Amino acid sequence: RQTIALGKHLQSVGAVMYGAYWCSHCYNQKQLLGRQVADETLKYVECDKKGAYSKRDMCKEKKVPGFPTWEINGELFPGEKSLEELAKISGFDLSSVK
Repeated sequence: RQTIALGKHLQSVGAVMYGAYWCSHCYNQKQLLGRQVADETLKYVECDKKGAYSKRDMCKEKKVPGFPTWEINGELFPGEKSLEELAKISGFDLSSVK
């Protein structure tokens, strides 16, 4: 329940996860969030030119430093994040979800 609530919150604040199809940390991040969030609410941008629906130019323009990188409230946060870290960065109170 927390991951779904957090996923909806991330979507509502316009959070974006930049990644690459071959990136194991990106895969781990999606696993942590769960299939429902990863498939239905997460805004994911593929940065590798060989990846499906690649937006490589956008990634270069944003100066994405590595994968995954989160963009939340206009700031870039590189690296895999825990649910707690994502909640804190995006201003979500995980403890409010029962």
